[in-house]
Order: sequence, then C-alpha cells, then structure tokens
Amino acid sequence: MLPCPYTGPMTKVSAQQASSYLLDLLDAVEQGEEVVVERAGREFRLSLVQHPAQTEPILIIEDPDVLSGEWTWAAGEDGQLDFQAQPGPVEADRSRRC
Repeated sequence: MLPCPYTGPMTKVSAQQASSYLLDLLDAVEQGEEVVVERAGREFRLSLVQHPAQTEPILIIEDPDVLSGEWTWAAGEDGQLDFQAQPGPVEADRSRRC
C-alpha cells in the first residue's frame, strides 16, 4: 500500500513520493486507479497507454509455387507488386557473368 493520501478511486502524491514508489504507482494505474503526481503546484496524471490489438496478417500466401520458392513478389518501378519467377541455376549463373 502506498504511504500517501488516498481519496476514493484516485491517488495523489508529491513528485518526491512518486520517485520513491514509482513501481507501486504503476501497478495502481495498471489496475485502473487514477494517479496524479503534483510538482510545484502542477499536476501530472499517470495513465496506461492502450495499444491496438495485433491484427491478423493482411496477405496470406497459399500459392504452392510461391511457397516452394519458384515465384516471388517484387516491387516494380511504379511501386506496384509484380509476380516474378525466382532465378534458377542457369539464370543465376548468367547474372554472375555480367
């Protein structure tokens, strides 16, 4: 328990108290309590930042040729995705000679 004034669903502490009991204050915020830190007459509210839930992938590759590595997607000069064959051993050898 925090050694600070407690009134209802809000805890108000001085900056000095906050520095001594920061982890306890963070636990209180995580449990839904409002915590206000006062310093030189100004009040600062601690709050939990809610991040959006992770979404499912937008693109799911189910094409067996892509999964086998024979084909791939590559960005064209216009920024659009193009479906391209992966270079085979012969093509790869030619590209090394150039």
